[in-house]
Amino acid sequence: MNRAEIRLNIPQQTLMQYYEGGASAVIAETRGGKRIQFPARHLRQFVGPEGVVGAFIIEWTDENEFAALRRIAN
Repeated sequence: MNRAEIRLNIPQQTLMQYYEGGASAVIAETRGGKRIQFPARHLRQFVGPEGVVGAFIIEWTDENEFAALRRIAN
């Protein structure tokens, strides 16, 4: 299992693009500078009035499949 820390600051307006089908994946930069991509649907549980804001741990399998996303700080 692989994991990395990412920081997200996605405004509510931008999230609407995901829900309306304009975009299906999020691209984020890890704390170590690596760019990763994952399905936007995994953000739904973290959406607040400002959008999705905070630090997260993302995990993926050795086959590069999404495994988990959890918030570690706002």
